[in-house]
Amino acid sequence: KPPVAKFGYKITDCDNKRFITFLDSSLTNAIYGPITYQWDFGDGSPTSGLQAPTHTYAALGTYNVTLSVTNGPCSYQITKPVILINESAAFTASKNPVCKGEAFTLSATGSNPTNIKDYTWVIGPYIIPDTVRSSDFTLVNYGSYDVKLIIEDINGCKDSVTISNF
Repeated sequence: KPPVAKFGYKITDCDNKRFITFLDSSLTNAIYGPITYQWDFGDGSPTSGLQAPTHTYAALGTYNVTLSVTNGPCSYQITKPVILINESAAFTASKNPVCKGEAFTLSATGSNPTNIKDYTWVIGPYIIPDTVRSSDFTLVNYGSYDVKLIIEDINGCKDSVTISNF
């Protein structure tokens, strides 16, 4: 029975988005013989034989990473993209200032929507978690509000921006 190569990856330090920890989740069984791993990081660097290596890429971008797993006489290989990005939070408001009871739209700008997993809007005491770039809102009370956008990218890294006294 052949092994099945499977893996994921994780960025453990969002201040260094080029440093990746690879997570092996391959299906193997020592009954069939020795298990070995071979990682090709897709950037021309030396390969690794570790089960769960770390790797630092020279630049952000998309890399096609290949994991080959050998279990006894059988081998299996899988290639998946590793997407390293640096998205920044920014937004616009359809109106500013806004009167009590008046609807307005907040729209995230400057980030690639395919790279963003979650958008969270904080308007004064109100928290609006969402997965879309724009959110409609109406202020129920008079006053000045801080408006904050928090984005979380596909690798779990977050960035935020605040406009004070909205």
